[in-house]
Amino acid sequence: MNRPNHVNAVCKSVHYHIRALRHVRSSISENMAKMVACALIGSRLDYANSVLSGTTQKNISKLQKAQNLTRVVTHSPQSCSPRTLLQQRHWLQIKHRIDFKIANITFRTLHFSQPAYLRACLSFHSFPQTLQH
Repeated sequence: MNRPNHVNAVCKSVHYHIRALRHVRSSISENMAKMVACALIGSRLDYANSVLSGTTQKNISKLQKAQNLTRVVTHSPQSCSPRTLLQQRHWLQIKHRIDFKIANITFRTLHFSQPAYLRACLSFHSFPQTLQH
């Protein structure tokens, strides 16, 4: 699946879950709505987002708009900025989510040799001489 198709599929999934949550929103508390929205939308946005490293700004913008749709479920006021909404939910913007996932995978691979298939791809550079003061 190429990047635009992946982005479209993720956005479609987020929209589907937002519409589904709107149907039950009146039956659950605000805290429950926030937890469910964060779990569902966050998991959709994070699924395989590491393949989006280096993608176009157009794709990032589509995903960012999808992330901002949590406003609908949580009844956040229109005057509230998207950045404030993200801070309230302890979320990163899409570009930073992708960078964080890449950094996290790299850290785990270097320090814990997990996942093993990535560890096998790494080669380490060693310096032939030591630096002296």
